[in-house]
Amino acid sequence: MERYSCCRWVLACSILALCLGGQGARCQLTSDFYDSTCPQLYYVVQQHVFDAMRDEMRMGASLL
Repeated sequence: MERYSCCRWVLACSILALCLGGQGARCQLTSDFYDSTCPQLYYVVQQHVFDAMRDEMRMGASLL
């Protein structure tokens, strides 16, 4: 009986976690997300990617 109660508790918690966890999945990152907090982000990332590709040509394909 105790095992059955434990399984029901785990099942209930799992269902609750799935229901509540799905709410945040609708939020999408947009291309202008960092425009106000880090306006140079695009150029910083671009420079690091170019540097990585210069050091190892396969890095471009690896990032894709």
